[in-house]
Formats: sequence, C-alpha cells, structure tokens
Amino acid sequence: SRPARAGLIAMKVRVIHHDESDFVTRDGGETMAFRNPDPALHPFQKEREYVRALNATKMEKMFAKPFIGALQGHTDAVKCMTRAHQQIVPLWTGSCDGEIRWWHTGTRKCTRSVRAHKGFVRGLVSSYDDRFLFSCGDDKTIKQWSAQEFGDQYSEPLEVLQTFHSVGMLTAIDHHWERGWLMTTGEVVDVWDVERSHPLHSFEWGCEVVLAGRFNQSERSLFGSCGSDNCVALYDVRQAMPVRKVQLKLRANALAWESAVSHAFWDWE
Repeated sequence: SRPARAGLIAMKVRVIHHDESDFVTRDGGETMAFRNPDPALHPFQKEREYVRALNATKMEKMFAKPFIGALQGHTDAVKCMTRAHQQIVPLWTGSCDGEIRWWHTGTRKCTRSVRAHKGFVRGLVSSYDDRFLFSCGDDKTIKQWSAQEFGDQYSEPLEVLQTFHSVGMLTAIDHHWERGWLMTTGEVVDVWDVERSHPLHSFEWGCEVVLAGRFNQSERSLFGSCGSDNCVALYDVRQAMPVRKVQLKLRANALAWESAVSHAFWDWE
C-alpha cells in the first residue's frame, strides 16, 4: 500500500484467489460443491428432508399414470355397476337412460346391451353363484336376468326371467352371499326371496329415503344401510326389527363391509 495523501484514507485490498482445478472434477468437468456440516447453519434439516421426500412421493404418484382404459358406449351417464363374484371377466353397468351393458374386461368391449328399465337404473348385483343378474330402476321394478345369456352375443334376444314389483321407489339392491335373497333400499328396506313375489321383511326406522345397503360377508344374516338422515342402520334378518342406528355428522352415500374384519364397515360421505 502506498502512503496516504493529505485528505485521503489509506486502505488495503486483499484478493482471494482459488485454483480452478480444485473445484472441477477430473473426468466430467462438473463443479464440486462444498457443504458446511455445522448444524447451527442448517436448522430444521430433518423437517425439510421429510417435506422433500413427501413431495417427491406425491409427484411420483401423480405421474404414475394409473389410468388403464375407458369403457365407452353409453349414451347417458353411468349410474351403477357391479362385477361377478367368482369370475374376472364380466362387468355390468347401468346408465340413466335405463340401459344395461355387459363388458368384457379383457378386451374392454361391450358384448351385450339391453334396455332394461324406464328411467334410471338404480342398482345392479350378481347372485352369489354368478348365474343371475338383478337390476332395479325408477320404474319400481326388480328384474332378474340370465348372466350366461348376457355374455353370449350370438344368442336370441335377451328376455327377463322374473319381474318383482315394489310399492315404493328403489335406490339400491344387494344379494345375499349364500341364499336366494335380495335386499332393496328406498322408502323402506325390503328383503326379498326370489321364489316369492312379495317381500319377506320390510324395515322402516324414521328415515325418508334409504340410499344404499349391503349384506355382511361373514355374518350372513346381518346387513347395513345408510339414509338421507345422516344415519347408518344395522339390521338382522332373523329379527323383525332393526338392531342399531348410528348418527353421523355428514350424509353417507354408500356403504361397504370390510372383508378382513367382519364387524367393520366403510361409508362414503
């Protein structure tokens, strides 16, 4: 440094010079980064790593492309669907224009279609042995179809095997796991026998409309339903009255029993 002149301040300037070869790899030519491991300079390190890992997992699932294919052919919105219990291929769908379609899940093509009801098809269910298909609609009828004829596209025109007439509206239908019983929901909950034209039991528990119901896989005499009054009710076919009723905060639109735990069920609000 030079001596300061009159009226000026003396200042020293030091230049830090680093060798470029210390920061460049030998083969790739990429710049090397040095990190200070001092924990005081990196607060919340574990929390940041957790958030980064969580975001990476979410992004991986978002771009995983789980969509396999679309079954196109309905001219109106699809209201309900069901599959066979013992077979993989059959899949039935019901639309709001009263049409039922039989789909081959392997080829993703429609094999058969029939105009089943006047109005919405509210529910579809296959029998426990996959021999029959049952449907219910806005026309207050329950119809029984042959599942084998549904899958044969070269057979004669499909005809209804049986028709059951309900007094009130119908919203859903389910089949017993080992007997020829049906359970329908609507203004009341009815239990039907396929060999009789009238319900075996009718359950009513102060609900305006019962939206859905399911038979239990393990306790075969037990079934549940969910209604428009935000309640889930349990019934026993061996008794002439409901068993229990549970009040929920929100309305449940569907009900399904847990396959692994027979006394647990899921509801969709």
